[in-house]
Amino acid sequence: MINKILVAAGAAVVLSGGVAAYHHAPFFHAHASNAIHGGGESSQTVTLNAQPGQEEFRHNPHIRAFYELTVQEFANGPDKVDVAGYEEKSFAIFRELGASIGGSPAGMQDHLKGIPRELIGIVSDDPHTLDTYDNFTTALMGPP
Repeated sequence: MINKILVAAGAAVVLSGGVAAYHHAPFFHAHASNAIHGGGESSQTVTLNAQPGQEEFRHNPHIRAFYELTVQEFANGPDKVDVAGYEEKSFAIFRELGASIGGSPAGMQDHLKGIPRELIGIVSDDPHTLDTYDNFTTALMGPP
C-alpha cells in the first residue's frame, strides 16, 4: 500500500510538471506522512525526492552540454559574458534536461534560471571553476 501511494504521489508530481516545485515544497512531507499513516502524528519519517540522484545528475549529458556552453561563453572571462545570450542558450539546455527526466521543461528552466548569473560570480571568485567538469559540477552541487 505504501509503495502505491509513493508511486502515485511521484507520478502526479512528474506529470503535473512539478519536479522543481516538488523539491521546494517542505509541506509535502507532512502530507505524505498523513496519507501513508492515516493522518495525525507519524511513527516513521518518509522522505520523497523526485529529482535524480547527484551522481546521475553529474553524468547527465545535458549538464555536460551546459558545462561546455559555459566554458565557451566564459572564454574571454566572466566580465565579457553576453548574459542575455548565455541565459537564452542555458535555458534551452535546462528545458531539454527537464524533458529528459520526464518533468516539465518550463518547470526545470524556472528551477535553474538563476544559475547562469550565479556562475558569473562563482567564476569571478574562482577562475578554476571551469578548468574541469568535476570542478564545475562541484561548484553547482557540492562535492560528490
